[in-house]
Amino acid sequence: MHTEIDRIVGQAHDAGLTMDRDIRDYIAITLDKGAGFWDRADVLDILKKPHFNTPSKKVLALRIKLEAGALT
Repeated sequence: MHTEIDRIVGQAHDAGLTMDRDIRDYIAITLDKGAGFWDRADVLDILKKPHFNTPSKKVLALRIKLEAGALT
């Protein structure tokens, strides 16, 4: 499991995430939804929105959608 977490943290860094809370959210989402979650069209649509112009804003937007049940 430790190796898997290290791999996911590496992906988070590759995605430009640097804040601890964003990395924790990325890990939690990946472990819950699977690595393919980040390649889904509805997720990519959120990540590409221009007003989410920082990695933190993108992760926050995803977290809000997940908590609202808008992404399953």
